[in-house]
Amino acid sequence: MRGSLFIDTGAFVALLNPDDTLHEEAKTFYQTLPATVRRAATQAVVGECYTLLRYRFGASAAYRWLDYLDKARSANQMHLFHTDEHDGRRAEEILRRFSDQKLSYTNALTLSAAERHKARAIFGFDHHLALTGLPLLPGRR
Repeated sequence: MRGSLFIDTGAFVALLNPDDTLHEEAKTFYQTLPATVRRAATQAVVGECYTLLRYRFGASAAYRWLDYLDKARSANQMHLFHTDEHDGRRAEEILRRFSDQKLSYTNALTLSAAERHKARAIFGFDHHLALTGLPLLPGRR
């Protein structure tokens, strides 16, 4: 999936939650993506997003998220990457390299997988996702 756009938890949550302060920006960005842009996420992001939705908004929101993923995968609009031992070790290197930052393990895994799969950019709002030099779209917060 060379050239994929990796999507972060924050972007998914902003897309799914109309009350999120970044909802309109996320929606506009996502809707203007050309159909040819391959969208991807890691299983770690899926888990983080499910948990966040479940705890903040309840079971129905979390299950709607899973339904969205099923439809997107079935329509070949989303690819989910499973991280492996290499990604875990690389994530740990990233965490140590940027030890002065409040970088989550999930973000480090995403950066590792995005690097390994030669992603074109990351769709998100967390400035930590730009630490390794990958473009962060639509921009940093």
